[in-house]
Amino acid sequence: MKKGILLILPVLFACHQPDHLKSKITHVIQSQEMAWNRGDIEDFMLGYWKNDSMQFITQKGIRYGWKETLNSYKKSYPSKEKMGILHFGELKINCIGTSVGHATGTWQISYPKDSIGGHFSLLFKTFEGKPKIIVDHTW
Repeated sequence: MKKGILLILPVLFACHQPDHLKSKITHVIQSQEMAWNRGDIEDFMLGYWKNDSMQFITQKGIRYGWKETLNSYKKSYPSKEKMGILHFGELKINCIGTSVGHATGTWQISYPKDSIGGHFSLLFKTFEGKPKIIVDHTW
């Protein structure tokens, strides 16, 4: 009987991990939305892998690196007013094992007279227990 319990515990633990990872990924995305709406790009960028290999893919091409992405955000959104109000929607998260997740959804930035928006696909990898965006494909 003890052997049966010992064999089943790792299976139960592994089944619980994707839900735990989904929760952590959801928290990262919600934190990014709140940081954006405070006008805090530096805090928004905490959700990304701080590495030169991080990828940000748009219609204009692929940008490599956390610092390059930060600089691009600062150039495109130099003030809280230019940042508008961000809202993420239709969030779907799938876990690939216990340390990799994929999130898709919509984004919308609202301004007093108009709005812009589109879709995103984010690939997360866990580093020291924290999921970070390693690939962001936004269109």
